Parts: sequence; structure tokens; C-alpha cells
Amino acid sequence: MKEIEILVKIKDAVKDARRKLSHLKYKGMREMCDVYYHHPATKRCSPKSGFITECLRIRKKDKKVYLTYKLDHFDKNNTWTYSDEHEVEVNDLRAITEIITKLGFIPLAEIKSRKYAFLTKDYEVVIEDVENLGRFLEVECLNVGDNDKVEKKKEDIRGFIKKLGIDVVEEMTMGKLELMLKKSQQSKEKAIYSGRK
Repeated sequence: MKEIEILVKIKDAVKDARRKLSHLKYKGMREMCDVYYHHPATKRCSPKSGFITECLRIRKKDKKVYLTYKLDHFDKNNTWTYSDEHEVEVNDLRAITEIITKLGFIPLAEIKSRKYAFLTKDYEVVIEDVENLGRFLEVECLNVGDNDKVEKKKEDIRGFIKKLGIDVVEEMTMGKLELMLKKSQQSKEKAIYSGRK
């Protein structure tokens, strides 16, 4: 399935952002834990030139568990445009983790967050408070067709975000996984520079 969305960092506190979305249908809050995996032998799902072009993820959402594979598509400027996403619900977190590990995949990063989801007829709107990363607004198109133009859909999302009145900082050109890896790398470099190991 083609996933077209925009992720923006927000200045508003979560409670203020939620208040500004109170006119939308509220779907509730969910605590998430995403563990991303890569394969060191094949370099599958590993960063390439700072980008993650594909990822394998196990998501624990409340009491449900999902296995997801995503393939990202970039434009000629190496800016992410959309993803092909394939996701299936699984019954047993321990079993799926064991299967992936036996196939040689190892954890790359873990991202924990609280997501407050809202719905319109065209979009899923999520305020996300990500541990050690910050607050984000993610707006995803619903019912995307194979022939829909990605840039047109993204322009529609940008217009929709402006109307929400949430104080946004910037549109992210990378996902939360890349942001987390970048932050981790910066922390390592800072530790080395300061003489700590």
C-alpha cells in the first residue's frame, strides 16, 4: 500500500495541540514501542548514505503486535516522497522476535512514543510525543489510489496542516528512525570530542 504522509515537528505542548484538534474525531491515545531491525550480512534495512531506504519493524501497540516492511521512495534531490508499506498483525511478540533474530536480523533502534490519533474523511492526524526526540504532528492520506499524484497529495496535506493552527517548526525530510539514528550519532561524536567513551 502506498503511504503518503507529512511529518512536522511542533512547538505546541501536547495538550495545546490536542485542544486545537478538538473539532476532529478523536480515536484515542496509544502507547507504542517500535523496534527496527537490520541485517549486518546483507546490509538490508541499514542506513545508506544517511538514509534508510527500507525497514523491518516490530511494533507493539497496546496489546497488539505488528510486523511491518517499508520501502521508501526518494525524488532526484534525495528527499523522501512516499513509502510502500506492508503490515501484518501477529499474535506473539516473543515468537516473531525469535524468528527475525534466527534469520540474522539484529536491532537497529527502539522508538517509544505516545500517539493521540484523530480522524477526518481524508486524513489520519496524529500528535506524537516521542521519547528522547520531541513532539510531532503526522498527517497521512487515507484511501490513496495507485494513480494518485504524490506531490499533489502532499500539497493538500500542507494546506490542511496550515488550517489546523498548530505551531509547527518545520517539515521533516526524514522519518523518526533517521532522526533517532542521527541524534544517537551526534551523541557519540560529542562523547568522543569531549574525551568520554
